[in-house]
Amino acid sequence: MVLCFICRTLEGVGAAAATTASFAIVAHEFPDRISTAFGLMETFSGAGFIVGPFLGGVLFQLGGFTLPFAVLGGVLLTMAMIYVAIFPSIAGAHTPYTGSLLPLMQIATVCVACMTVLVGSSALGFLDAAFQPHLVQFRLTPILTGVVFLTGPSLYAILAPLWGWLADKGPAAKILIVVGNLICAVAMLLLGPSPLLQLKSHLWLTIVAMVVLGIGIGASQVPVFQELLEGAKMDGFPDDFETNGLVSGLYTSLFSLGAFIGPVAGGYMNDHVGFEWTSSLLALLFAVVALTTALFSVAYWRLILPRLQELEADASTKEHLLVEPI
Repeated sequence: MVLCFICRTLEGVGAAAATTASFAIVAHEFPDRISTAFGLMETFSGAGFIVGPFLGGVLFQLGGFTLPFAVLGGVLLTMAMIYVAIFPSIAGAHTPYTGSLLPLMQIATVCVACMTVLVGSSALGFLDAAFQPHLVQFRLTPILTGVVFLTGPSLYAILAPLWGWLADKGPAAKILIVVGNLICAVAMLLLGPSPLLQLKSHLWLTIVAMVVLGIGIGASQVPVFQELLEGAKMDGFPDDFETNGLVSGLYTSLFSLGAFIGPVAGGYMNDHVGFEWTSSLLALLFAVVALTTALFSVAYWRLILPRLQELEADASTKEHLLVEPI
């Protein structure tokens, strides 16, 4: 048992380090297409969640409990050696960060974007723990249960590059986050279904809700990493690898925190008020995040952005006057 805890702890540390570094490298290498690159990464992440259970089951059948872990460990070690051999050196990547996360967390844009990450990951964590017991009422075979489970992640993986491409088109990122959270709110209302809708639970309705959730989660989560980066740089953080790493670490921490809160808090509520009301509460949280993001976006476009443009124009004028010969 102790060895299991040690292995899982090391796995968590390694996964956090690899994910944080991957996001930071992507932001550094594709500064003008951050969301597009992030969406492609999420496609492969979703594909891993789809292929993983199937491949793990095949390996388990062939060689028992040890073989899946031995194969995966060998693949990871091979990938690590390939990375060391082919990855170019990145300026600033070896400079340790000596500051704090607190200045980053005090930025309004960052705080609003953090709400999207936290609520989205909490909802996914809740479904990981509570969705399978909810499906028992339909008396599905294990294969069909897996198919229903993978409906949302499959759509997320397929559409993630599209959301990323759209998010790179100027103000579309904020619009996608608002619309995506609203879609997630509708999905959670249907998934219960919420007692407020006075609908009976049906398998077709559950599948439709998972499809809608896959669309909404992708639209809201893919652009949010770019929003975090833009918020940090707009507030004065330097446009360098150190800032990319800091924002990447914040995103990974928030997503992991939500993945912890979802099963714990959601599981507690599921036991006491049921799946339907817990889903309704998550729908409310998604709606609150959408409204908050929408209000902040309007304030940003009407008040903050024009002021920033004025400051940039003033700075450009002063620089021109300084270099103009007398």
